Amino acid sequence: MSATPRRAATRDRHGRERFRAALVSERVARKTGMSDFEQIVSSTCHYLRGEWPVELRGLNWVVADAPELSADATEVPRYAVDSATMTVTIYRVPIIRLTHNRRTDFMDERMHIEQFVFSAVAELLGREPWH
Repeated sequence: MSATPRRAATRDRHGRERFRAALVSERVARKTGMSDFEQIVSSTCHYLRGEWPVELRGLNWVVADAPELSADATEVPRYAVDSATMTVTIYRVPIIRLTHNRRTDFMDERMHIEQFVFSAVAELLGREPWH
């Protein structure tokens, strides 16, 4: 009979065992099938819908890897707006690779992505992004 080594349990001040685990397990996070980037775009769009429920009632959003560029293009867009279908398309690769040289932490990265979502929705509504 072989005994498997058991990790020593730590106990809190009330004598109960303490276990440390992530708030959201990897299994739950993978279940959605969304990347961190897509989750940030989606949660930002949901937030904006809550802020302007009438204006953004029909808001649709898409995350694409990169835009198709013409041979004479001088800039790579970070997003596209289609007013007819109330759709914003956020381009992942240009946002991650071309605009943000210094990433300090997850919140910095989140704010960087949100900036482009806010700008795209503001353009869709014909307003300034920060008003």
